[in-house]
Amino acid sequence: MTRPAGAPFQRLDPAARAEAAAYVATLTVELARIARSNALPTLAYLLDIARLEAETQAREPALPQSERAERAERR
Repeated sequence: MTRPAGAPFQRLDPAARAEAAAYVATLTVELARIARSNALPTLAYLLDIARLEAETQAREPALPQSERAERAERR
């Protein structure tokens, strides 16, 4: 699903957003495993980073970008 350039992001239900992020995390685990078993360490690393981000997004409520930035600065 794509959106036109400049179009605002549709606000998703927080539960649906978290479920989607959790699903992405699950997929990236499998993809990283496939990458490692085929001697693609850089790709596996990037997929691990994507998994970590997806897990974080699955745990955090849907916040505007400005609030996410503020939270990240406090960490």
